Amino acid sequence: MNCYMKIRINSINIFFYLTTLVLSSCSMDGKVEDAQSENEMIINDTPEEEAEVVDQEQQPNNDWADKNLKARVKSIAKHSVQIDENGEEFGMGGAYEGYEFNEMGFIVMLDAAGCCGAFDEEVEYKYNDKGQLTHRIFRQTEPGDEIDNDHFEYKEKYFYNEDGILVKKKVAGEDQQLVKEHEFTLNEEGKLIEEIITDIEEARKEIITYSYEDKKVTRASKSEDNEYKEVEFKDENGNTIRHELHLNNGNIQETKYTYSFDEKGNWIKREALRRYVYPDGKKEEWSNSTRETRTIVYF
Repeated sequence: MNCYMKIRINSINIFFYLTTLVLSSCSMDGKVEDAQSENEMIINDTPEEEAEVVDQEQQPNNDWADKNLKARVKSIAKHSVQIDENGEEFGMGGAYEGYEFNEMGFIVMLDAAGCCGAFDEEVEYKYNDKGQLTHRIFRQTEPGDEIDNDHFEYKEKYFYNEDGILVKKKVAGEDQQLVKEHEFTLNEEGKLIEEIITDIEEARKEIITYSYEDKKVTRASKSEDNEYKEVEFKDENGNTIRHELHLNNGNIQETKYTYSFDEKGNWIKREALRRYVYPDGKKEEWSNSTRETRTIVYF
């Protein structure tokens, strides 16, 4: 049995997005059948019965938890703009993301738009009857054009072991030929600790390791031609207060965040300051970078 969710987004970088997607998928029982061959990924697009409803108390790893949301959020409208050292907006407009959640805390719709002619993208999500993510299908279009459902950019298919643990993801182009493969290793707590990405077209392999400490998450990437590390520091409520991007030249791009919250404890405004820290110890002055505001509606 399959259930479907369609999400329309713009290509926007979200820190640890895949990580949260993996963690939300790995705690459920059930299996997903293997692809027919190592270089081909057949996607069954025929819907059958509606998926079983999962009790929230039995399924805590929903999108509310992944996005660190408090209370029963129905929708979020988020606007992001660039700001200068005086806090004034500048640039060619901002970006928008609009999330809608069902009563079980899972995303059912995401609308997003960027500036400067960026492509719109529609992502179709498929789940099995245990609530496990099985497929994502990506389609792109020019801003304002209708999505062509007969074509897509690429597809992802997710694979689980006999214990229902996510172990692999395969990515295929429109010709159904395998272009990338992701292999996942999780610890006993169900947290992702290693991801091996094999790029078939470029004959390139990347190994990403994850480590977790109190209020800190580290993601380290290593390949033949590049190496970097990302570190997130969180407050006692799970909000990111600082982020570090360690580059292979020794430079560190550091970002710190300040928040305003609503009465439920969810942030409704977040501003970021950024600077570079250099290997010789020199630190740039903090400069304003982005302001994000969220309008949140609750059930």
